[in-house]
Amino acid sequence: MKEQFNNLGLTGSTAWYELKASVESDQLDDIQQVEYFLEDQSISNPVILSGSSSNNFEVQVQSWKDNVPITATVTFKNENLNPVILTTENPIAYA
Repeated sequence: MKEQFNNLGLTGSTAWYELKASVESDQLDDIQQVEYFLEDQSISNPVILSGSSSNNFEVQVQSWKDNVPITATVTFKNENLNPVILTTENPIAYA
């Protein structure tokens, strides 16, 4: 799983960041969907589904935190394959 944080600047005294998360794989066509769970109370909907392999199942959200732990569940088109869970044990901080 790939994460990227971009500083969007200040709104009043609050700094805002854009978070992008995606899956890196040479088998994107085998993936049905990716469900991301973002562990951040500033995000109104912390569970986001992506079903688009054309952008590596990328999702984008805005947060006032510069790092957000993420868990992603990858579901495959082949129902005989078990889902794969990806985590960010050490979230990447904005630099």
